[in-house]
Amino acid sequence: MDILNSLSSKPEKFTGENFLCWQQQMKFWLTELNLFSVILNEISENCLDCALVEAGSSSDKDILCHGCILSALSDNIYKIFCHTKTALELWDALELKYGSAKKGLRKYSCERMIYFQMEDGKPFSDQVHEFENIIYDMKMKEITLPDIMLVSLLISKLPPSWSEFARSLKHKPDHFFFI
Repeated sequence: MDILNSLSSKPEKFTGENFLCWQQQMKFWLTELNLFSVILNEISENCLDCALVEAGSSSDKDILCHGCILSALSDNIYKIFCHTKTALELWDALELKYGSAKKGLRKYSCERMIYFQMEDGKPFSDQVHEFENIIYDMKMKEITLPDIMLVSLLISKLPPSWSEFARSLKHKPDHFFFI
């Protein structure tokens, strides 16, 4: 793809907020420019001939990728990271500083599960769907719980008017599983 045409998909400058979104946009843009392979430490199949023809092309590709990433940083962030030597070093440094938000998101997902409680006044199916969404969100963040834990959590989150039913479920054999 022509570099000038791909400028339209260049992400907005990263200002320190919404790193995960910016990072995904950068991956797309760098892939479009055939530069993301530098970060992955691999030569893409499309550029294999280019790399074989010119020995210094991987170095040139790294310089170009490094420059593209730097050009997508706000001035304040650029000043912090412009000392990096390679695209991979820059990518890893940004990930280290701003990617820690992933850990916060994982904690938030766990907190959502802890504080979730079904209520009597709301439709039951909507609340079960909300519970399923919390579980799905946790799975997407690589937080997995055994089925027995998920079943126990669901039983403990039932509305107060379901307390007798919840108590009877707790005394049944462990033949429940969560799909």
